Amino acid sequence: MSLTAPMISRLWIPVIALLLSCASASERRASVGGIDTGLTAKQLIETTDPVELARWGATGAWLRIRNVPQPADSEQWTVDDSSFAKPTEDRGRWAVGNPWTAAKRAWAVHQERRALGRLCELGFHSVPLVSWANSHWTNGVRPRAGRRTPLDLREAFERARRQAGAYGDVVAALEFDNEPDLMFVAENPETYTAFLKACYLGVRESGRTPSPSWESLLSLPGFGSIPQVQPGRETRAVMAPVGFPPGPFFEAMVANGFWGYTDAFNYHYYGYAEDFSRVYHLFRVVAEEASLPASADATQVRRELPVILTEYGYGGLTGVSAQTVEGRTRQWQWFRDVAAQIREERIAGAMAFYLRPYYEREAFEFGLTTKVPVDGGQGTVDGGRKAGDGGQTTVNSGQETVNGGQGTGDGERSTEPQSNNHAQLTDNQSNWTERIGKTFGGNAATPALAWLLDQAEKQPYQPKDWTVATPKPSPVVIDFIAGKGIAQVKRYRGYLALPAAGGAWEGELVLYNFSHEPQRGRIVSETSGANGLRISGIPETLVLEPMERRAVPVTFARQASRFARAEWRVRFEPDTEGEPASVFATAFYPDTAGMREHVVSALRHDPATASGNRERLLSRTLASEEPAVGPAGRWLLTPGVTVTETSEGIWQFVVQPAPESGPYLRALAQLPLPDDFVFPDEAGLRLDFRLAQPAGTSVGSGRYFEIALRTANDNTYVVWPWSYAVDAWTTYLEMKENFGLVFYNRANLPWRFRENRPVALEFGFGRTNEELVYEVRAPRFMKIGKANGER
Repeated sequence: MSLTAPMISRLWIPVIALLLSCASASERRASVGGIDTGLTAKQLIETTDPVELARWGATGAWLRIRNVPQPADSEQWTVDDSSFAKPTEDRGRWAVGNPWTAAKRAWAVHQERRALGRLCELGFHSVPLVSWANSHWTNGVRPRAGRRTPLDLREAFERARRQAGAYGDVVAALEFDNEPDLMFVAENPETYTAFLKACYLGVRESGRTPSPSWESLLSLPGFGSIPQVQPGRETRAVMAPVGFPPGPFFEAMVANGFWGYTDAFNYHYYGYAEDFSRVYHLFRVVAEEASLPASADATQVRRELPVILTEYGYGGLTGVSAQTVEGRTRQWQWFRDVAAQIREERIAGAMAFYLRPYYEREAFEFGLTTKVPVDGGQGTVDGGRKAGDGGQTTVNSGQETVNGGQGTGDGERSTEPQSNNHAQLTDNQSNWTERIGKTFGGNAATPALAWLLDQAEKQPYQPKDWTVATPKPSPVVIDFIAGKGIAQVKRYRGYLALPAAGGAWEGELVLYNFSHEPQRGRIVSETSGANGLRISGIPETLVLEPMERRAVPVTFARQASRFARAEWRVRFEPDTEGEPASVFATAFYPDTAGMREHVVSALRHDPATASGNRERLLSRTLASEEPAVGPAGRWLLTPGVTVTETSEGIWQFVVQPAPESGPYLRALAQLPLPDDFVFPDEAGLRLDFRLAQPAGTSVGSGRYFEIALRTANDNTYVVWPWSYAVDAWTTYLEMKENFGLVFYNRANLPWRFRENRPVALEFGFGRTNEELVYEVRAPRFMKIGKANGER
């Protein structure tokens, strides 16, 4: 079945109080109408029905804006008679590869400012996503793959200052980068946090210094005026959203003092609908843990932080199911259930992903719109299928209970079928389906988008901020740059010694003073954890001049008896009483030369020893779209998966093609662990894996799959990034402290892996339209230490 698309415009525009950026604090209201647009403000205005845009803006929705033009890199320009600017020889440069003249750059910024100002006047809260390519950093980046932060954080400070000067008075906040715990930022958590601090302080500086002189170009004929929606309003700087539930990366950000350098808490959600509030409360627990007790200490401050999600989305649509009524109904049901929880938790700004059609990795469709009808309502709305007559659309679920996750048992839904998609997209309040097919961002609204916008009008609510007590932000920022003998490894949240280092490592501890006054203080350097780490070269006291960058050469030495984590913490404590300290924390792992493996468990146990864990796994309550496993020998498998264990110690997993209909479900294979199994500290999971295709099939490239540990509290823990299987054997070795929560698994307290008991080793496979065969060799839990018997 294909979707119908009523295209009748409603001219009635409800009057709802404007939010936050265009209203007083006492008038703050929120709604579920926020969207990650994937567009600039100018593009959104140009490609959205103006009546619908005004109606939408009146709900005070939050919008994530992308690809805003960057202000010019230099403030010193000359202007010729044709009103085009030329850079002076000494300071006129712009982003590498950008051929724009300064005037063209200023004109683009001016147009986007006008568009953002218009959105603010309509009632929207815009949050531009701000990120920069490696090529933007004049003084370079760390020499490893991926998108990096600059070696000189003064560049980040200055770019953030200019960004705030260009857009700060016409946006709700500026968001600095995206999902640093995933692939969008390649840096360690302490490195990203130092970058965030520099950006935050740069935004704060924008309120102290005049606007960039490129704005003087806008007085030239044809440039017009810039809207000043809230002149003098302090710009909000917001952390990059955390892409996973709280885990090791986020915990390391907390250890590096990030709470004092964001004006909102920002995260993303892509899990089961039933778990939305659970993940929210896990993050709330982290915030409460991080809050210092109230005292008269002048370095502490209580802050009211709004909670925002610049993305939350449904990941169960394939390219095929996205073109069906059943698939789009499931998408709507997910947003309906999550929106109920957003209202209950009173989140200030939730932005649904994604306004435009978005087919990720040629596997999952996230878009909340489809291709626009070509004939005003009688053509295609779903990429080629024929729409109906624009009347009543039978696309299910009106008879289901909207419970926001409040179902059977412990608050989860049962696994009973939920009306089997045989109801209608209607409710008792109004025919909200008339918005299906309306033009937003140049495409046609799906049921999910139509429903969110309708609910934004009908059910506004008062947002509830978090109160977080933390030290005031310090103008001193501490960073570290690895040198000889060590390599940054993100998933270890620290540095690994290279084999040829010989026990001597080098690096630079870099300190910045992002203030207008000298900063005098002492440096406190401490180590803990595995013994043997010695650090030299750090001065006891230091004076940092205004805007100074001081690189301190540091030497490390470690004669470790085991492969284990050694923590390093640094504090800059200012001499001035009442001024906050600056903190930095990371870790080091030794080279394994001269060490050997000590096996803790080879996973050859009798199934009878795991009977308790097996029963626990079979009796657990599932989310509504969570795959169910059944017994198969000593394994628990989802339908379409088989496991063969060979005498050579190889596990072979055969994964059948995905069904043509129904929600996308991962294929799972679970091995219950012995009931008395304990994952020791300083231990890891090690195995080899490969993709072994049988004759007659082909895979053009490798495939990602998930190696996980499920715990007794029903959480699942993985090390990001997923494992990538190719035809050659690849070694997997991850230590206990690397495992963290991921989405499309449950979310319960306690959230830290080290506080839970593993009950199963789990493999998760993405399904395709062909059979896949994976092999795992010699899996075991182990420790690495000296051959003399020391661990």
